[in-house]
Amino acid sequence: MTHDALVLRLLGPLEVVVDGQLVHPGGPKQRALLCWLALHPGEPASIATLIEAVWGPDAPAAAVRSLRTYVSNLRRLFGPAADVRGAQGTYCFVPRSVGTDVERFRATVEDASHVDDPQERRAILETALALWRGSFLADIDRLWVEEVSSILER
Repeated sequence: MTHDALVLRLLGPLEVVVDGQLVHPGGPKQRALLCWLALHPGEPASIATLIEAVWGPDAPAAAVRSLRTYVSNLRRLFGPAADVRGAQGTYCFVPRSVGTDVERFRATVEDASHVDDPQERRAILETALALWRGSFLADIDRLWVEEVSSILER
């Protein structure tokens, strides 16, 4: 199976759609890594930064080895639609054919800001709000999720 399209739904519990099929993105730590990477596409992140994002201050001694396993699993999950590249102690999420509901939400809200007619603007904003399926990353229990959520929910 080739993976041509990847959609990440973050506005609610995490959902990953590959080629139109909902797929299981792994356990809690791998899901946290995926979410952090998805919110920072194209930005190299140090292994220390990613360990902090996944485990917080209580990272186990085997965190680096586990992180590498999670990255490998994500590479398989993404196929050619996206990659997680490693170089000199960093990893970088490189999307090719990736969309997130966060991007769609922001773009739709931006579109609404350019509309003068109040009813049309309201309809566009209702479309943006319909993307929300619950609290932002409702199933990811990391402090940084709360910080990002507060920005999005303003």
